[in-house]
Amino acid sequence: MKVTEENTIKIREEFVEVQNGMRIQKIVMSNSKSSADSRKKKHIVYFPGLTYTFEKEPDEDKSEWNWAAEAGMDVHLINFPGSGKSKGHSLNGQNRVNAGTAVISDLLKQGIYPDNIVLYGSCAGGPIAAEVYKKFKKDDNVHLRCIINKSFSSFKKLVVKLLHISKPKWLFPPIIKFILKCFGWHFKPHTIVNDITPYTICFNLENDGFISKQANIGTKISDIEKSHRKKNYQKKETFEGFEQYKEFFMEHTDLAKIKNLESEVGIMRKCWNKFLSLLPIKADDIHFSPITELCSSSEHKYTLPELISLFLEFTDDYFKKKGSLNQEIKTEVIFEKNSEKEIEEKKQYFTNLKNYSISQNISKKLTSLQILK
Repeated sequence: MKVTEENTIKIREEFVEVQNGMRIQKIVMSNSKSSADSRKKKHIVYFPGLTYTFEKEPDEDKSEWNWAAEAGMDVHLINFPGSGKSKGHSLNGQNRVNAGTAVISDLLKQGIYPDNIVLYGSCAGGPIAAEVYKKFKKDDNVHLRCIINKSFSSFKKLVVKLLHISKPKWLFPPIIKFILKCFGWHFKPHTIVNDITPYTICFNLENDGFISKQANIGTKISDIEKSHRKKNYQKKETFEGFEQYKEFFMEHTDLAKIKNLESEVGIMRKCWNKFLSLLPIKADDIHFSPITELCSSSEHKYTLPELISLFLEFTDDYFKKKGSLNQEIKTEVIFEKNSEKEIEEKKQYFTNLKNYSISQNISKKLTSLQILK
């Protein structure tokens, strides 16, 4: 593990081994002045778009997350297989899901409580984050928080719109769907994240020049709500008492670019902008703006970092009042039984989880006794 420090931001390099031979590199940002227990602070796991590669040295791509590290959170920036120092191939989209699953499993093995793990998926990373969220929820009854930003309802619809080959419908879209299925990229994140709950939320960009309105995940969710079509994935989970929080965020999920922002542009960003200038998409398109340059299009103009912080704060508050679904976790097989070492790690994880729940209950009882006195 290598460490680089700049002011209060500490940057370190870590690796996660995956059973099929992949080796995942991640760059972790944290607060060098924080002495908080790693298991008790928030861990944001960032699932980036297709072409991102994160380096250990400070740069623009990481600086947009400085606010989170300064607030005491750990930010885990994943280099998918084939990018950076990660080994393996990500031509198959399922390999990215496996890589994300391995990173989350590694955090759980370290004793980090599920309520402290937050998945953040951007653009093509949105469907990957959604699939990882679904996998842990469905297979292991582990409930993580999942935030999706500027993503699409399906890769097929995105490709069709980008290549302008939507017609005839009976020819090109089915061919693209078949190809995407062959390469493991036929994801439909709107079937997983389609409501604002204590665990999921989706942000959308206004006037996105890269993902058309028709391909936008927010548009798809809105169309389904308006049409009143009933699908299996539309079965809403009921979270009593969360209505006020949901109403607040419904006003702020559409994002716009903060106006009159003058920021220094590094050499890598200049090269990227030069490449984009050759395409129909503008280099300064909102899709390529860092999250620190995005704000809600409503009257209050909350920045995206503020909205993410509020989502974590409000849902934490909700869990304290109503309880978290993770409090009911039972000893299940989360990690594959391949070795005695992994079995011991699994047992230790659940021991930590049980101790955490007990300490929480004791704390609540003591608080209740103090109130009675």
